[in-house]
Amino acid sequence: MVLSGQNGTPEGLIENRGIHWAPRFGIAYQINSKTVLRLGGGVFYERVATFGPGITSNYTTNPPSLRQATLYYGNVANIATTAGTFFPTAINRLSEDGHIPTTYNYNVGIQRELPNKLFLEVSYVGAQNRHLWLAQPLNQAPFGSAWLPYSQDPTTTAKFDGSTNLPVNMYRPYAGYTSAGADYTWGTSTNYNALQFSLQRRYGALQFGTSYTWSKALGVGVGHQTNTRAFGYGPLPQDRTQSLQFNYIYNVPGIAKNSFLDKPGVRLVTNGWELSGLTSIASGAPITPTYAVSGVGGALLNRQITGSEDVSPRVVLKCNPNVNGSLDAFFNTSCFAPAAKGSTALDSGYNRLRGPGLMNWDMSLFKNVSIKEKARIQLRLEAYNVFNHAEWGGVNSTATFTAAGAIANLPTQLGGTGGRFGFGALNAIRANSQRILQVGVKLNF
Repeated sequence: MVLSGQNGTPEGLIENRGIHWAPRFGIAYQINSKTVLRLGGGVFYERVATFGPGITSNYTTNPPSLRQATLYYGNVANIATTAGTFFPTAINRLSEDGHIPTTYNYNVGIQRELPNKLFLEVSYVGAQNRHLWLAQPLNQAPFGSAWLPYSQDPTTTAKFDGSTNLPVNMYRPYAGYTSAGADYTWGTSTNYNALQFSLQRRYGALQFGTSYTWSKALGVGVGHQTNTRAFGYGPLPQDRTQSLQFNYIYNVPGIAKNSFLDKPGVRLVTNGWELSGLTSIASGAPITPTYAVSGVGGALLNRQITGSEDVSPRVVLKCNPNVNGSLDAFFNTSCFAPAAKGSTALDSGYNRLRGPGLMNWDMSLFKNVSIKEKARIQLRLEAYNVFNHAEWGGVNSTATFTAAGAIANLPTQLGGTGGRFGFGALNAIRANSQRILQVGVKLNF
C-alpha cells in the first residue's frame, strides 16, 4: 500500500505533467475567384476521467478502503452482530505517469464554385489520438495455468486438461483478489483518416446537398496479457467505412399569374407546396465474433483452450466472411472454425466482422397557406423511414460448434438447429426505426 505524496508516490497518485501547449492554426488561400484552399490543425487535450469510464474513481473501491461482506442465514434483528463472510474482491491500478490524452487534428480542403450555382468541396480530414486510457488485465489467470500442477484440485485425480482445477481465485497472480479490476494505462492510441466530398446547391426552386465520406477509424480497443496490439488493434466501434447523405428542398411550382387557371380556388389547392427530405446510407458497425462448444461451459472451454479461465479463445477465420449476404446468412459462415488448444486468443483480429448497414429515408410535405400579408399557416406531414424499410441493427455473431468442429446453430431454415435467428442471421431491428408519421400545423406571423 502506498500513500499519496509519501515515499516517492506523487500527489494525487499521478505525476504532474506541467503546462501543456495547445497550438492551433488555420489558413485560407483564394487561388482564383472561384477556388479556395483551406487547411488547418491543432492540438487538443482531454482531462483525466473520473466517474465517466470509472478510471480514477476506481481507487475508492480498492481494499482496505472498501470491503464487502455477505451475511448468511441472518435476519434484520441480528444484522449488526452477525459476522460477515469476506470473498475475494477486485483491485484497480492507475498508471502514475499521468500522461494527458491528446488529439492532433488536421485537415486540408479545396472549395470550388461550379456552374448552375453548384459548390463542390473535397477535403482530407485526419486525427491522431495519443495517451488514451486502456484497461489492461491486472489479475487474470495466466495462459496455460489451468494445465499446471499448482492449479489442480488435490481432492481429485488431476487430468491437467482444465477439468480438475481449483477455484481460479486460488491461483491468480495476486492471491485473494479477483480479475474484475484493471490496470489503467495511458499508452494506447487511435487514428482517423477520411476523404470527404460534398456538393451543394442553395438557390432556386430546387435546393439540395450531398456528402460522401470514405473513412477508417483504427485503434486499440481492448487489452491483453501478452500482446495488446495484435489482440486489440482494429476498426473502432464507431468506424463506418462508407457514409452517404443527401438532402433536398423542392418548392413545387404553382399556377402562374394571369394564366387561365389563375383562380383563387385553384391557387389555394395547387400553390404553396414544399417537398423536403434527408437520406442516410452507411456501412455497418464492426463486430468481433465469438463462439461456444456444445455441452461445454464457457469457463471450462477457456481452461481447455487458452488455459486461462478469464480469457476466451477467438474463432479462426479461414477466409473473409464479409460478403453481401442474405437475411439468413448475412456473412459467410463457412469461414469460421474453433481455436486449437494453446490459443492465446490471437486466432483472429479485433472487429473483423461487419454488421448490417443503415439506409434511411425521411421526407416531409408542407403546404403553405397565406392568411394575410404577414401571416401564413403551414400544414406539415413528416414521415421518418417513409418507405418502412427494415433497419436491421444486429446479427447473430456467436457460433456454437460441435465436438467435431462443425457449426451446430445455423438457422433452422438452412438446416441447422439455431432456430429462426441462428448463427449468421440478422436478428434485431434498430430501436424506433419503424415508419413514424407526424402531422402538425405551424402559424407564422
